[in-house]
Amino acid sequence: MVDIGYLASINDTSNSLDDFTTQKEKLYSAKSVLESIAGEPVNGANPYYGLFDENTVQSLIDDKYKFVITDSLTDRSVPKSIIRGNDKLISITKTARDDYEVIRDFGLNLPEYQRYTYQEDVDRILFEGGLYVFKLHTEYQCRPENVNVVRQIIKDLKQKYFWITTASEISKWFSKKDKIEVRVEPRGENRVVVTVSNPGDNTINSLVVKVDLNQPATRIKLSTEIIGTKLAKYEFDKVNKTVYLYINDLEKGESRTYYVDYTKPNA
Repeated sequence: MVDIGYLASINDTSNSLDDFTTQKEKLYSAKSVLESIAGEPVNGANPYYGLFDENTVQSLIDDKYKFVITDSLTDRSVPKSIIRGNDKLISITKTARDDYEVIRDFGLNLPEYQRYTYQEDVDRILFEGGLYVFKLHTEYQCRPENVNVVRQIIKDLKQKYFWITTASEISKWFSKKDKIEVRVEPRGENRVVVTVSNPGDNTINSLVVKVDLNQPATRIKLSTEIIGTKLAKYEFDKVNKTVYLYINDLEKGESRTYYVDYTKPNA
């Protein structure tokens, strides 16, 4: 967390963030100090007051940061890639209400009310297919009388098949994901062809491809265009008429074509 100046909001005209040189020096210093202490690379930054500007973006890129986290609660539930020439920075925005709002602002002191409020956001993010940012503070949600709610929310996230991970791993994943190419096309009445390509420089794992059949189906069968192609695991959601392909070890430069065959009910 780095203090790069203060803005009350993006419309604040009375205050301002630091100039480019000052921001760059602060971000570089923070990164250097933390890396010397931890003995590990520091890839992300969180502006102290939550907002950043173009000077911040360029400073972060120059200082070799990979992602920035903002406290701004927006209507965007997935990270955003900020491209500057050949460089890229992943912006992770606040996608859900945290304990400042739930406990401090809303006054929800009963654990069951806290849990219901968090779960509303979890279900919304699940519907949107986005990233749930679960942000906590020691003086609120992490107090002994409230901390069990954290366990309950994590359990709920696991039951709903969320990937629970760190901001660094999310940044790595979205950097790779931006280079994935997927083409889905129907072929005849009972087949969908899915082609997945990796033009990037890294092997892709844990890739999920959503194939909407847009009609009821039974007897789902998955095959490949070329013999010897690694077969993906798959699941079929009958309610939403959707097939999920789970793809691993997609090497750089590799392309795979899958055939999703199915039978219509009563056919």
